[in-house]
Formats: sequence, structure tokens, C-alpha cells
Amino acid sequence: MTPIYQLILEGRPLELRGRLISLSLIDKNGMEVDELTVEIDDSDGMVELPSKGKKLTAVFGFAGREQNRGSYIVDEIGHHGPPDVITIRARSADFRQTLLEERETSYHATTLGDIIGTIAKRHGLIPAVAPDLAGIAIPHIDQTNESDAHLVTRLAQEHDAVGTVKDGRLLFTVRAAGKTSSGQDLPTVTVHRSEGDSHDFTDADRDDRVTGVVAYWHDKKGAKRKKAEVGADGYRRHLKQTYNSEKEAKAAAEAEMKRIKTRSRTLTLNLAVGRAELFAEQPLITQGFKPQIDAVRWFIKEITHSLGDNGYTCRIACEEMVT
Repeated sequence: MTPIYQLILEGRPLELRGRLISLSLIDKNGMEVDELTVEIDDSDGMVELPSKGKKLTAVFGFAGREQNRGSYIVDEIGHHGPPDVITIRARSADFRQTLLEERETSYHATTLGDIIGTIAKRHGLIPAVAPDLAGIAIPHIDQTNESDAHLVTRLAQEHDAVGTVKDGRLLFTVRAAGKTSSGQDLPTVTVHRSEGDSHDFTDADRDDRVTGVVAYWHDKKGAKRKKAEVGADGYRRHLKQTYNSEKEAKAAAEAEMKRIKTRSRTLTLNLAVGRAELFAEQPLITQGFKPQIDAVRWFIKEITHSLGDNGYTCRIACEEMVT
């Protein structure tokens, strides 16, 4: 099978028949930015260099199954040779550079959903917060010389969630739960061993020594630093941050304990035939591998789509889903 592709620059389809050397799209989860890299044959010098800041849309796949993989803003252009080759690098158009600007503000007597909503509105995004997370009370949190992207990531770590920007929305969902921001199940994909060139599976415990987690919080009434504990006595991990309430500290301790005790099972799949419909955070099950692999409920942490001389392939990095 021969893959098809279409690159659209500011709404104008580019005529690249016979010129595409390679196309790589890295689809990531969290606040990491998706990246598109394209190499074009310019040996005859007839291809115009695009300007930085332009919107580049990528469509690719196999006939009848091609997918629009979204728009990206060109932020780097290269030209080298001979033979002359143009390299274009672009980042997700949904990610706002203003998310990286440091700011100082505070949020008081609010909820996790309201904070995400405020951040989304600030950057022209639509907030989409999972119902299980939206109502979590946040008595007080300070944002000091911290970007909104970092704050979203910090909140996600404290509540075992993931924050990301996709399709003009700021998504905040339960980590590795295989759910949309509205709580609906994401479509599960199946990968059979016959589809892959190779795979790499690892099963290891994160840290069996840790029996509990301690998080500290500031009791304003008593003017004391107190602690919230989860787990059992023994070897305890102490979180460095001091939280504003006992509830907030306990939630952070529980999230950390969950991460520690989750078995670090990872799987990397290299598909000989690419699948354009696959995206980060999607649940995945395997068939035809060892029983220990097929028994795990996976989610896609990162996927790289590659088109070139070798056709269309995918590299999928998976982690175990939350049960």
C-alpha cells in the first residue's frame, strides 16, 4: 500500500508530488507541544520557502483512511545541499506561546475546574475538565513567577491528571483513564503482533521500599505546619511543597502514592504499516504477544507518525492505564 498525504499552507494545498522526502509527526500527551517536521526535495530550486508563523495543516494515511492531523505553526525553516533540501519544523497551532509567559497571581476559595477555566479564557481556549476533577476544592494556591503551562502541569501532578491543549481546548482529564474530558470512553484500538516490525516490553516495580507518603500543609489558625499521611508506617516519602489545606495535602500524597505503587510496565510498538487514526492518550490493547503483555490495558503516551522512503510507519510508546 502506498500512503497519501497533503500539506496545506494557509489554506492553499502545496503541490509536492514526488518531492516529499520525509514527514514526521510526534503526537504527545500533557503540556508538551506536538511537532511536525517535513523534508522536501528542492534539487531543481523550484520550491518556495514558507514564512515562519504560517499555518501548515497535515493530512495523511492510506486511501479511504486518511486523517486530518491538525494545524501547526511554522517556527523553523532550513535549506541545505546539494542536493538542495528544505526542512520545515512546525508546532501545534493550538498551543499558545502566552502559556509559557511567567505571571504572578493567586486563586482563593475556588475549584480546580474554575482555575482551568480562568487559564483557558486567558489564552482564548475552551476549558474541558473531567467531571471527577472539576469540583475539587482549592482553598488557595499561589502562582509566583510561574507560567500557566507550568501551573497546569503542577495541578495535574498533584491530582494524578493530565493537562493538554488540543483542538482549541484546554483539556484536564484523569491520567491514563481512557476517558474524554466529558467522562466518555475514548475509542480503544487493537494492535496485533502481525502489524509490528518490533516491540519492547518492560515490567518493573517503581519502588517497593516506599510504604507511605507524607505531605505538609499550613494551618493558618494554629500558625503551625502540619502533615497529612497516606499509606503505612515504615519508609515514607516526604513531599517538599507545603499545601494550603489538609485536604489539598492529602490529595497530593494520595496521587504520589498511586504513582509509586503503579507497576512501571511500558511497551513500545513499531508498526510496519502506519495507522493515521491513532493519537496520544488513546486506550490500546494488544493481541498475539505474550500473555503478560496482552493482559495489560495500555494507553498511548506518545506516537510518532513517519512517512518516507520506507512507506508509512508508526512508533507507539505505551504505559499502563489506571484501573
